Amino acid sequence: MNSGKTLYLKQILGYTNVSLSLLSSFSGQVTVYLGGTLTSPTAVVPANLQLGSSVTSAATTNSSIFAVSGGTSFSLYPLFPGPLQINFNGDVIVPPGQTLTVNVLGTITILGIMGAGVEALWWEN
Repeated sequence: MNSGKTLYLKQILGYTNVSLSLLSSFSGQVTVYLGGTLTSPTAVVPANLQLGSSVTSAATTNSSIFAVSGGTSFSLYPLFPGPLQINFNGDVIVPPGQTLTVNVLGTITILGIMGAGVEALWWEN
């Protein structure tokens, strides 16, 4: 996320779906960065959760299937198969012109299939 306004991070939500063979194992983590660069980013249009409002977000949001490069990590959480919810309640403040990056990393040994998704909820001022 990057914006011309101050952003207050409320929550990071997500999931991992893992299908493992009997000999496989899963490990993972979610890392939140100040800064960071995405390789081959795809633009994502932020949704306004104030239903019926025509106001659009000042934030620029992107997604990528590749790992984050650079940036300074400031939060690291272990990741387990299933839902993910990390509450910040506005305590993480992203000033105008700064970038916040969230990286979900999972590793499967031997054999398995993994899917992951993440989204950030914030308000702007």
